[in-house]
Amino acid sequence: MRAEGGGQRAEGATGGAVASLPTVASRPSADGPRPAARGGEGRRGLALFLAFAGFYLLTASGHFYAVDEETLFRVTEGLVERGSFALPEGAWGLVRGRGGAGQYSQYAPGQSVLAVPLYLLGRAVAPLFPPDAHGYVTRFFVSLLGPLVTAAAVAILYRLGRALGYSGRAAFGLAAIYGLATTAWPHGRTFFSEPLTALFLLLTFYAGLRGTAGGLAPGWLAVSGAAAGAAIATKPQAAIALPVLGLYFLWRVAAPGWAAGRRRFDARRLWRAGLAWGAGLAIPAAPLLAYNALVYGGPLRTGYGGAMRAEFTTPFLTGLYGLTLSSGKGLLWYSPPILLAIAGWWPFFRRHRAEALACLGVLLAHLAFYSPLKYWHGDGSWGPRYLTIALPFAILPLVALLDRARVRRWTGAAVAAVVALGVAVQLLGVLVNFDWYILRSAERARHFSPPASPILAHARTLGRRADAWRERLFPAPDTAVLTGGFSDGDGNQQAVGLFPRWTTGAGAITLHPAAREPILVKLTFFDHRPTGQRTGAAEVLVNGALLGPGAVERRDFSGTGEGWVYQFTVPAAALERGAAAVTLVSPTWNPRAAGQSDRDEELGVFVHNVEVWRGGQAWAVRQSPAIEPMPRTPRWRFWWFNNDATRQHPVDHWAWYAAAAGFDRGLAAGWIAAYAAVGAAVLAAGLGLGLRSLPAGALRRAPRRRARRRKKPAVPARVTPTS
Repeated sequence: MRAEGGGQRAEGATGGAVASLPTVASRPSADGPRPAARGGEGRRGLALFLAFAGFYLLTASGHFYAVDEETLFRVTEGLVERGSFALPEGAWGLVRGRGGAGQYSQYAPGQSVLAVPLYLLGRAVAPLFPPDAHGYVTRFFVSLLGPLVTAAAVAILYRLGRALGYSGRAAFGLAAIYGLATTAWPHGRTFFSEPLTALFLLLTFYAGLRGTAGGLAPGWLAVSGAAAGAAIATKPQAAIALPVLGLYFLWRVAAPGWAAGRRRFDARRLWRAGLAWGAGLAIPAAPLLAYNALVYGGPLRTGYGGAMRAEFTTPFLTGLYGLTLSSGKGLLWYSPPILLAIAGWWPFFRRHRAEALACLGVLLAHLAFYSPLKYWHGDGSWGPRYLTIALPFAILPLVALLDRARVRRWTGAAVAAVVALGVAVQLLGVLVNFDWYILRSAERARHFSPPASPILAHARTLGRRADAWRERLFPAPDTAVLTGGFSDGDGNQQAVGLFPRWTTGAGAITLHPAAREPILVKLTFFDHRPTGQRTGAAEVLVNGALLGPGAVERRDFSGTGEGWVYQFTVPAAALERGAAAVTLVSPTWNPRAAGQSDRDEELGVFVHNVEVWRGGQAWAVRQSPAIEPMPRTPRWRFWWFNNDATRQHPVDHWAWYAAAAGFDRGLAAGWIAAYAAVGAAVLAAGLGLGLRSLPAGALRRAPRRRARRRKKPAVPARVTPTS
């Protein structure tokens, strides 16, 4: 019986003997692929892709996390809107290339080109939204490339496990663990280039395996070469894996000669394989070389220029420890199933030596390259961002352990425990925006101090979020809560104090007294409008009713009309429903339009402090987790998603952002329902197809056959002699 991909084929054209490759298992498994049902593997892979694509779409964030992603998006936008790879003048957050014209992205163009269809889809949907939200919509759709790419990697891992001859249950477990219990899930929610690079390298490996199993399959080899070129066109650093994969393919091509005892290369076979692989490579490589020559002045030059040589400044052992074992970025902490892959490496090696060495080589190549890099950590991500590329190769040996777990109960229990831990770690990276903690923590402590690990910090953040939203629903007595109309304090995105704080024209404060008694309120603020624009004074509303001039004591402590103290009493009659709403209303102005700063936002007054007393006792003043509407400009919209100094999104999820963006209620509800329906339909299609096509042992143990009891031979009855 031959394994998927062709375990045995005749080399009649080249004169080679019929041989079974040592790298492709030939022993049949209880639920292994039968020749008559090999087409079912394609349906199972498709089912996995659809199921994980639907799941990832439903758990997406719908936004970018770093300027790297914004730069890649701007290239996609330029291709569609301007027909050019050039970056727009004056745009915010761009990472420009070095050594070229200076107005092009530092990053390779592959991912930006691949995202064009998603941008077009977003542009088609954008007219349903207000004009100032079109940038949000197009970025939302472009950010969905990560979920689709990661789902495809899950499906290829399953097909790879089956191609190596492992049971459907083991291959399914490998794919599911990779998709749910490793950093592939949180990284797949980003628009970074690492997930797509990982997919292309994994496809290079899988297609090369299929193309060299027994008789050569030129089509598969061409796919492998094209995937390798696409990986480099996505991230040039992917080239560090190609020497390892090249040696692996060389061995695969030479293996039949060694297996037949000839101990020599088949030159004709090698030539055919290299020609097919090179033809595939040329498809993405030719336009990439032309792009590099046009933009950066040479086919082999990139946007990184020659400056990257100066970036290798980290002591190698420091970076190696950081990438593997450190509490802040260590792969073993952020992807616990890697421990299981380590345990499964030896049985995997015994069965597939070439594949085991290839996987190890790809992982070691990435560790060797990124450990001395200045930015080895790839911050702005969950765990070691750059090792995302090697993660599918690092996890592949786990399939051998899963195959053995079917017969060893203790192995199955250990696998389940580690996988559960891995899922929990990924949930912390999915539910909490990892930029929130990065913006307010010291880098070295975050990377190397266990108490400061982002894993623990995210767990604490979830607890604080739950407490904050519980307090909003059930506020403590004698508490004043800022409930809306407040913007960032001084424009510093790392500000963490409650005050000072800008209003956006109507700062709302809700008072929650323990008793129905008069409440004294004191507001200290500044009116920073230019003198010529300082017309109209700030006013105070209580439960929507304007307090008259005599009800508010106003003191200009600056003597210039800029600094003010407003003091007033909220009467007990205003507390009929147990609370009172105080609103500080003021004219708004735009600092950028006034020529005072680059802040392009409508602002009110600058509140320095809020003080509240009842019966001579001071109250606690807190920030409500209420969220301001999404800003219009890309820069402030970016911070609206990624900085919780003045806003506390309960979860990092697309549906919450859509609900809190400030859209019309009907539009927000329709948008959430429509997108959720699409994601749920894709998930349901995958599950439905999977239930009909997964092997019998993929989700449950194959039934054991009962041993037949051997019948005892009949003992002849003793005949009593008669006389």
